[in-house]
Amino acid sequence: FERIKYSIFGQSEAVFPEGWKQQAAKVQYSDSIIDRHLLGVFMDRMSTATKTSIRGPVNYENFVRLCFDSIKGKNATAQTQQSLDVMQSFLPPGGEKAFHFLFPKGKASYE
Repeated sequence: FERIKYSIFGQSEAVFPEGWKQQAAKVQYSDSIIDRHLLGVFMDRMSTATKTSIRGPVNYENFVRLCFDSIKGKNATAQTQQSLDVMQSFLPPGGEKAFHFLFPKGKASYE
């Protein structure tokens, strides 16, 4: 197996077992309290913006499930708009103007 540290402060760790690319293998994540909190905040915003409920505890498996549940039955245009809605929900009032000023179209924008 292989251990990889990740996160802003390197306090979280992923353990990849032998043959981890096989479907039955599971990567084990040991997240720091900061990472669990940030994942929870993002899952909450995502479920609110997409009107999809969170099933189970805050973890990567449930995050992926939430992502798939939220796009089920939507076409590509609706999925794109939904992603933008979730990201924009993190901006403060007037934040979209500041974002466009910092990242004009054609340079590093999200369009």
